[in-house]
Amino acid sequence: MGNFILFFLGIASIITGIALWLGMPADNGLPFLLFATLSIALLIGVRSKMRSVAVGDVASSSIDEDFVGRDVQIESGFDEASPGRGRVKYRGASWDARSEQAHLPSGSFATILARESNLLFIGNDSNRDFKFLKHLALNMPDRKFVVVTEQKEEELENIENITLYKGSWNKGILEDSFLVNLYSKARITLIPLKNSLQPSGQSVALQSMSMMTPVIISKTDGFWDSEHFSHKKNIYFTQENTLEEWSSAINDLEENDLLYKDLTENARSLINMEFNCLAFGKKLLGIIRS
Repeated sequence: MGNFILFFLGIASIITGIALWLGMPADNGLPFLLFATLSIALLIGVRSKMRSVAVGDVASSSIDEDFVGRDVQIESGFDEASPGRGRVKYRGASWDARSEQAHLPSGSFATILARESNLLFIGNDSNRDFKFLKHLALNMPDRKFVVVTEQKEEELENIENITLYKGSWNKGILEDSFLVNLYSKARITLIPLKNSLQPSGQSVALQSMSMMTPVIISKTDGFWDSEHFSHKKNIYFTQENTLEEWSSAINDLEENDLLYKDLTENARSLINMEFNCLAFGKKLLGIIRS
């Protein structure tokens, strides 16, 4: 969503520049007022489109209600070369799948009996605790980790239960739609941080919450917004990066359906009320006026 916002702010800047070139007076703050008005109009005008791209179709449900019992179509695998394993298509996305039945014809249909955990990590900045992430993955071999980063690739790529994607938000290596797909598949998003006064993890946390994928994050001294975020209400805080605390947090969310449901719904409500395009536009206008 950040790329969309920057795109429309850029459009507002270009239009304002053209207006100045055509002779619009530059006094009395008129260019700033025009820029703010255009920014808000563009952001609000495309709000519904952005929400459909960045958020997707979401419904209030239990953890596995949208998966268990639903039909999927076999895309590949489940053959002599890959018995019991392959790819299936569900809700417009391609998923890894396992089956007790070794062979399933491509194009046939099967029913989801259970959904495996998928723990997602996205980030590149130096405040991410990559050393602890590696430690966590090695000590939870039965869990699947999906990691998007350009950092520590040589340390992470050979860990069996980590699927590694090279990615960076400012380089356009991965498309936004690909990241949306990762968030939609993830059970939990993990943001382990080194303690620092510098804020970190905000974009990933907000994106995950908008997709109704709960977030576990280190409560650092520089956490960006303690006013709106509350432990076990709309986010899950950890105080220390220890295996015991993080594994306990992951198990707590996965085994407590009520907690999972409440946390995801409260997180989504917070995004809708405080971190949507309209709220962003009002804050931007306030900054410009001040």
